[in-house]
Amino acid sequence: ELAPTAAFTPFVGLSTYEPTTRPFPTEAFAARLQQEEPAPRQHVAVARPQEEPPTFQYDGQTSHPLFKPTRALEGAELCEDLLPLEPKALLGRLSPEEIDCLLARSSRDERMTDREKASLVLMANAWAKDRSEWEPLVRRHLEEIDQSDPNVAYKYAIYLSKLGPSRALGVLRWSGVAMENRTVWEGDDFPTRVNALHRMRARAYQQLWNEAEKLHAQQPTRETREKTEEYRNLTKVHAREWYEYAKKAGKDAALALELCNSAAGTSGYCTE
Repeated sequence: ELAPTAAFTPFVGLSTYEPTTRPFPTEAFAARLQQEEPAPRQHVAVARPQEEPPTFQYDGQTSHPLFKPTRALEGAELCEDLLPLEPKALLGRLSPEEIDCLLARSSRDERMTDREKASLVLMANAWAKDRSEWEPLVRRHLEEIDQSDPNVAYKYAIYLSKLGPSRALGVLRWSGVAMENRTVWEGDDFPTRVNALHRMRARAYQQLWNEAEKLHAQQPTRETREKTEEYRNLTKVHAREWYEYAKKAGKDAALALELCNSAAGTSGYCTE
């Protein structure tokens, strides 16, 4: 339940592309097309002065000896239109120049919606190319640009939950943000993801409880004992919330009940 599916992506907002292919026409249909559709545009060669070198379509590389950047490729105009960059981003193929341009737009564009769109393209590119680059981008997106999309916070919480107890506080923070905005989810996505959020939160508190117990065993003090008890109680409360929601949503509640009983020390608290 914690793994992203093929139908789920945090990069909601990228443009939808219509298919561009069409069936191979029959001879009769091809004849109709020639009558009904305008004739293809003819390419006419234009004479150029001998001293002007030919230009080439920009492909993100500047090492070509005849590369000659035009005004449309300078500064922010390199990523002014995000539409052609989105397919490249989903494949992790944005050039360094395009990435720098998008970083600038996501930081300095006047409209927050434009900053958000540029940031989403950057995150899509990093997710496909290098997850270590994705984490600072998604954290920056959530902290500085937008927290209203629960899909981004949900995916980040899942990512952090796989990194161990040291990231438990991050799991709690961003799973909480996703929970606050959960009403945008529809259909089966709602119970599946909400149940996953309850599960992540209960397990994050369990990790904090275990780490507090280890510290208390090594250097027992009043503070370590109180911290251990605090995290145990939080584990108990959130495991019960997970258990109750899982039952209501028709999900497997066995692990939630087991964790609740472990933290409570009795079965009565979790099932009463």
